[in-house]
Amino acid sequence: MTHLHGTSAVPMTGGKNNRLFRMETEEGVSLVIKQYYPDDRKRLMHEYEVLTALAQRGFTDIPRPIARFDAWQVGVFSFVEGENIPTKELTPKHMEQIAAHLARLHAFTMEEVAEPLPMGSMSVRSYADAITHIRKRMVPFSGDAIRTLHPHLQAFLHEVPVASIVESRLEIFLKKHSPEDVTRRTPDNGLCLSSVDIGPHNMLWRADGSLVVLDWEYAGWDHPMHSIAGFLAHDRTQRMGHKNIDAFMDAYLRCTPLDQSVLEVLDPYLELYRLNWLAIYLTTLLPSRLERWAFAEGSLFDQEAVVQRQMDRVRVLLTQIT
Repeated sequence: MTHLHGTSAVPMTGGKNNRLFRMETEEGVSLVIKQYYPDDRKRLMHEYEVLTALAQRGFTDIPRPIARFDAWQVGVFSFVEGENIPTKELTPKHMEQIAAHLARLHAFTMEEVAEPLPMGSMSVRSYADAITHIRKRMVPFSGDAIRTLHPHLQAFLHEVPVASIVESRLEIFLKKHSPEDVTRRTPDNGLCLSSVDIGPHNMLWRADGSLVVLDWEYAGWDHPMHSIAGFLAHDRTQRMGHKNIDAFMDAYLRCTPLDQSVLEVLDPYLELYRLNWLAIYLTTLLPSRLERWAFAEGSLFDQEAVVQRQMDRVRVLLTQIT
C-alpha cells in the first residue's frame, strides 16, 4: 500500500460529486485528495486509470495520479497551481491550446493502448447510443415521475413540457438520417480517449499560460466527434462567442490526426449533444443528484440556488433547440 505523510489537509471548494482536500506533505509537496461519491459510476477507476495512461504517454496538461485507495474510494493527485479564467476572458490563443489537447487525445486509439481502459460514462459508438442516453435521462421528467422532484422543478415542467420537446427533436433527427446511419457502430480503432465532461469550468491555466484539464471521473473511450460536440455544446463554451469557437475549430482542423471523413458526423453529434446537455442539467436536479451535490459541498450547499441556476440553464438551452 502507498503511504502518504502529510502535515495538513484543508477542504477545497468546487466539486459537485466529490469531496476535495489539499494536503501538504512533509516534503513540502501539495497534493489533492479526492473522496468520490459512493455510487455505481466507478469514478475513481475512470479518473485514475485514464490519467495514469495519459501520464505514461507524456501528457503534462493533466493532474498527475499519485495513489489510490479503493476501499475508501479515495484518489490522490498532484495539486495544480493555476487560474480558472472566466469564460468571457478566454482568447483565441486559449482555444488553440484546448484544440491541441483534444487533438493529442485523438492521436492514439484503443489498438495502441496495452492496458484495458473503460468506455467513458455517456460515451457512444453511434447516433443510436446517443439517443438512448438522452431518452433514458428524460424518463424522470414526464408523467407521474415528476411528483418526486423539487416543487420548483415540478412547476417548471408543468409549464414547459421539456420531455415532449426533446422527444420531438429526436424524432426530427431520426427522420433526417437513415436507419443505417443511426445504428452504424464505430469500431474499436475509431474510438479515442475523452474526459467526457470537458468545458471551460474544468480547465486551469498556469502562470506560464499552459493548460491543465481537470475532472476525468467520467473518462474513457468515446467517439472523437462526440467529445468535440460535448465541448462545443457546453453552456460555458457557448458564452465564449463565435470568434473563439471559430478559433477552436480552425486550430483543431489544423492539428487533428483524424481523417477528414470522421469530421462529417460532427454536426449530427452536435445536434444530439445539445439535447444531451439539456437532459444533463435536468438530471442534476433529481433528488439523488442533489444529495450527491450536498455531499460534495457540505455546509456550503444551497439547494434553492442550485435548483434555480440549473433551471435557468435549461431555459437557455431550450432557446437553442426550438
